[in-house]
Amino acid sequence: ELPDAEDLREERATAVYGLGAALIRAGRRDEAKRILLDGLQRGCSGYSRMRITNALSTATMYLGDFTEALRWIDEAAMCAESVGAESFKPRIFSNRAGILYTMGRLRESVDQDTLSSQWARRLGNPLEYAAACSGMAVNLILLGRYDDAIDQASESRRAAERAGDIR
Repeated sequence: ELPDAEDLREERATAVYGLGAALIRAGRRDEAKRILLDGLQRGCSGYSRMRITNALSTATMYLGDFTEALRWIDEAAMCAESVGAESFKPRIFSNRAGILYTMGRLRESVDQDTLSSQWARRLGNPLEYAAACSGMAVNLILLGRYDDAIDQASESRRAAERAGDIR
């Protein structure tokens, strides 16, 4: 338990985000959501709020509440806009694409992955770019747009190779 001292507010928010993200990866999404919500209630900067709400969208999506997940990712996007955190936009768009994919809204998912890839390219982030192109490829296959899917999968591979991480 971290103290609630005002001068530790951002350190606490950073720790909450890190713990929440780790719990999501470990499959403990209910616990992650509880911790992330508690962290929001204790207050933090707009930047930390963006990160925490982004993580909340992921935890909530894995828990099967896609409408709530979209609300959280929309809040993360508004926070990113308000604090000028452009470097986080590719991740937010990509995460929104993932939520839309799980909802079966494939065309909208492609649109979000397209935005993610454009922002990642603009910012020079090859791994976010590769992830967005991969997401587009999956959705394009499901939409029966096979040639476009192959193009995106190839672009994803090239970007990952340039980044030195083909995983």
